[in-house]
Amino acid sequence: MLEQVLKNDNIYQQIQAGLKEDKGPVFVSGCTDTAKWHLISLLQRRENEYCKIVIVPDEIKGRQWVEGCSFFREEAFFLPAKDPLFYSADVHGNAIAKERMKCLERLMEGKGGTFIMTIDAVMDRVVPFEEIQRYRLTCESGNILEEETFSKKLVALGYEKTGFVEAPGEFAVRGGIIDVYPYTADCPYRIELWGDEVDSIRSFDVQSQRSIEEVQSLTIDPATEIILEENRIRSGLERMEKDFQKLSKQFHKNCETEKEVRLRKEMHRVREELEELHMLIGAEGYLPYFYERLACILNYFPEDSILYIDEPKHVKERAQGFFIEYTESMKSRLESGYLLPKQANTVVKFEETIQQMEKHPLVCLSTLSSEIEEIPAARTFFIETRSIQSYNNSFESLLKDLKDYQKKQYRIVVASPSVTRAKRLAEDMRRNELVVTYDKELTYPVAPGQVVITAGKLQAGIEYPAAKWVLISESDIFKGRKEKRKKTSAFKGEKIKDFADISIGDYVVHEKHGVGIYRGIEKITVDGVEKDYISIEYQGGDNLFILASALDQIAKYASANARRPKLNKLGGSEWKKTKNRVKGRVQDIAKELVELYAVRQAKEGYVYDKDSVWQKEFEEMFPYEETDDQLQAIQDTKRDMESTKIMDRLICVDV
Repeated sequence: MLEQVLKNDNIYQQIQAGLKEDKGPVFVSGCTDTAKWHLISLLQRRENEYCKIVIVPDEIKGRQWVEGCSFFREEAFFLPAKDPLFYSADVHGNAIAKERMKCLERLMEGKGGTFIMTIDAVMDRVVPFEEIQRYRLTCESGNILEEETFSKKLVALGYEKTGFVEAPGEFAVRGGIIDVYPYTADCPYRIELWGDEVDSIRSFDVQSQRSIEEVQSLTIDPATEIILEENRIRSGLERMEKDFQKLSKQFHKNCETEKEVRLRKEMHRVREELEELHMLIGAEGYLPYFYERLACILNYFPEDSILYIDEPKHVKERAQGFFIEYTESMKSRLESGYLLPKQANTVVKFEETIQQMEKHPLVCLSTLSSEIEEIPAARTFFIETRSIQSYNNSFESLLKDLKDYQKKQYRIVVASPSVTRAKRLAEDMRRNELVVTYDKELTYPVAPGQVVITAGKLQAGIEYPAAKWVLISESDIFKGRKEKRKKTSAFKGEKIKDFADISIGDYVVHEKHGVGIYRGIEKITVDGVEKDYISIEYQGGDNLFILASALDQIAKYASANARRPKLNKLGGSEWKKTKNRVKGRVQDIAKELVELYAVRQAKEGYVYDKDSVWQKEFEEMFPYEETDDQLQAIQDTKRDMESTKIMDRLICVDV
């Protein structure tokens, strides 16, 4: 039904015609966010469009686009940027890499969809698509598979060899059996061999190790975008060595010993990891050394895919700010001996990304007119849309407006996030003498003057005055009813996030030197350079100075009681003895736990039924939006309850 809203609208028809003629960038203004999501679900250059691309200013906006497009029946996926400033920090763990690989998997399988990405992601230099695609592994029953060769290929694809697979990106080999957990899969697979022949392939449950189903073939996608096979490692190291020797000589010539030592230490780490482990922490930062030819993420998509830019001015501002931040950071790191020269060349300017964008049919969407000189508009259009004014929990005001819309012969749709709540909303309206229809999937056309209640999550509603059509979301009615709960730190009062968390005189614990007293920040000049240092006082009045940037090396002292702790002596052995005592006790506890769990593992627990319709409806009535961690905890707990494994889970929360 939603696709019929603008079918007869003259402006929409002109935009559609302009796209098919492909005479240059099309600019559309007047769009609220909801109108943008609606519009891209309608526009297409041909039937069964394979891919759509959306470029947004930042990640928050990107996540909103995914949710909004999903309401309008679009298969939408967020493709995050790699964050080139923190390649080696592992700030986000594997979350970014996994989300990116899931998007690439769809492209490699030809599934397509609507792919939303930030301008940062477009500016990143990436591995050519064909280089990733050609390393997909396919395993079929009856085929020959040499165990050692297969293991080496998995390592090159970024998989980690373990005793037992527990998480995506791991594999295990034992006695003619290869367990592998494909990086983008929902469960691991067990490949059983008869000699060198694949006898069977089965998916299985991580917890119970029981088979789920047998499959005839298995495709394993890379767990990383950088495939470190032996030839690539060798050639990459050769290029690094050349730049290292050149930069090292320059530091030596200028008597910059500290920088030379720093660079040499980093090069030693890189060389050791690549030669001995065939992997490299922070490999993304060394991308230009492993691949002579790099690409733009837009090269991964067919050139006839429509490319949408959300608020071009904001995108341009973000791109320019990001590039300045990146170049200044890389310049500083390069001059200080933290980087090799080519590492400072993993992001391109906004102007270069424009050249890649122009290979696609371009549509720029904005609320206000926001043309930019880098993308001259071939045609401009204005669509009249209006946001829905908040009802601030006033059901009476909503009923009044709905009746007014009916008198004006508007087609009216009200969306509620869940089936249960949508039905309840419909009943509430009927009790107030309003004739409404419940249509879960919006299958049928909405007649003028008709009110239809549907199930679907939408951030905000929209009104098309010319088409006499209005969509109201539950968020417009009940502001604040479904708010995200504030996330709190699991280590409140202990882990120090910034200097606002600590005051002069607080007791702190240094990971190597033990308990001391924080005495503030002091400026100290070393080799002619003035830097900020954290001052920590120890027993006997001794002071330890550490760089202010090394705040993660200390933690705020926390104790079960309120007693003042005894200070350690700087350079003494007491702190080391304390840590050894704790390690010994931990080992004893670990031994007891192993014995306890061995007994528990041999027994079977009660198996609960899977969720019923009643359970799902009960959960949908929860008035708040769960955090990602809460959803994961719920999922893990249910999985344990539905398995033969004895329940052994403690969930701790802040309220």
